[in-house]
Amino acid sequence: MDTTNSEQEIMLCNTAYLYENSPCGHLSFYPGKQIFQINQTLLNWIGLSREEVLNQKKFQDLITIGGKMYYQMVVLPLLSRQGFLNEINFDIVVKNDAPFPCLFNAFGIKDDDGKTIAVHATILKITDRKQYESELLRSKKMAEEERKRFESLSNIIPEIIWTALSNGNVNFMNERFFEYFNCQDVTPRKTSLLHIIHQDQCSIILRRWVEAV
Repeated sequence: MDTTNSEQEIMLCNTAYLYENSPCGHLSFYPGKQIFQINQTLLNWIGLSREEVLNQKKFQDLITIGGKMYYQMVVLPLLSRQGFLNEINFDIVVKNDAPFPCLFNAFGIKDDDGKTIAVHATILKITDRKQYESELLRSKKMAEEERKRFESLSNIIPEIIWTALSNGNVNFMNERFFEYFNCQDVTPRKTSLLHIIHQDQCSIILRRWVEAV
């Protein structure tokens, strides 16, 4: 029998090991008071030892100033009233490094009188997600700027220029188009490609359009 593999299986199934090495941070604290339990994952993220946190720091000490105000004014009352919270955004303070964004989930433990006596919470680090969202917004902004630049240039060119989506819907016609056909600026911009093609040519244009896209 391979004792090494058996020991590994026992370790991997051990709830304490799973708690300490979970892919998210775990902590428990008394409302408005000290943290009394925290896992190793969160300790690694914030750069502090267990001795520096347990019974020394409050949850508010782990979040930025703006988060402290939101926690006091919104989170605590809401947690007391409904008993749980999901996906609250906080920035977690890191020793000797920049804060990282997280999603805070928590549920309260109440006594017989309905008073919250302890809070169990998870911290989900979302640094990569925030970076992706920022890149996506930046790409959308660049695409919008390019679209405006293209339309501005198209409107000063003395040629008829129009663009269409892959489904054939026209999404831009330059000013020269409206001048040439002496039509209003509203209707053609939301029309189908086939509506501006002579009926005798529709089947040919449609076939070539499908082949092109």
